[in-house]
Amino acid sequence: MVYSDAKRHPLGRGRPRSVAADEKIIDAAMDLLIERGYAGATIGAVAMRARVGSKTIYRRYANRVEMLAAAIDESLGVRPVENSGNTRLDLRSMVWMLADQAARSPVVRLQGVVLSEERRHPELLSAYRRRGVWPRRRLLKAVLERGVRRGEVRNDIDLDVVVDLLWGASFARYVSGGGAEDGLADAVVDAVWRGIEGIRDESEV
Repeated sequence: MVYSDAKRHPLGRGRPRSVAADEKIIDAAMDLLIERGYAGATIGAVAMRARVGSKTIYRRYANRVEMLAAAIDESLGVRPVENSGNTRLDLRSMVWMLADQAARSPVVRLQGVVLSEERRHPELLSAYRRRGVWPRRRLLKAVLERGVRRGEVRNDIDLDVVVDLLWGASFARYVSGGGAEDGLADAVVDAVWRGIEGIRDESEV
């Protein structure tokens, strides 16, 4: 049977799969991967945590790596910040969100797990990058690109490096044991802004 990657529903004949079971499996797999690492997130452990049979999982995934990659893929979505029309304010909102997620969401905690399994199971790191890293980088870069178009951000700088600086601060604060306090986003953006601020031509706005 062929399944849709987007919605994980069967395409073709046969009894439709339970969406509730899909969600339980994904949630259980993600929780166990964070709590116990790859070694503890077995098919059997996930089945027990999700209160489904192992066969139910094998109908969806060929093996443990496929199941865990799907869990990462499904669990790490991110919403874009609202375009306020002010690049500096949007960057503050984005950096605050990234710092808060670093402290509260599975994004950072998963990093150690997937990096430790990179050589044996690179699919996990690929899924983490695809859903946990690249979308967040694209959103942050999109804010900067809007700023370039508006003349608020210089057009002669490497935006990928600016993304590294802005997002990297969130990871650094988490690793150092700090939290996403209210002033972090302002301090980070203010420090970086001095090097990227453009001269806005009000006649073009």
